[in-house]
Amino acid sequence: MEIYKHKNTGKYFVYIHDSGDNKALFVTPLNEIKALSLCQFSEDEDGDENCLVSNRLIEAEQVQKFHEYGKRRSEENYENAVDALSEMSASKGKYFIESLLK
Repeated sequence: MEIYKHKNTGKYFVYIHDSGDNKALFVTPLNEIKALSLCQFSEDEDGDENCLVSNRLIEAEQVQKFHEYGKRRSEENYENAVDALSEMSASKGKYFIESLLK
């Protein structure tokens, strides 16, 4: 798990992914998901989530929110793929599935 230390507060934010324009999506110490400027952070660390929690760098709730976000995104991607596939012709759908299996 990757975390970033906020320059002003010294608190750690859980990194989710880059969101463009020198911003990234984070789970904040208040368990909110926010896009924030990377220039607000001084250092990043990688570590085992259990160690990060036990060393009190992040809270267990931040880890839970991180995993919930990932699960929700996976479910949304699945639903979008099913919707797109249902709108394709049979031949395009077959080609799409075959290309995924390669």
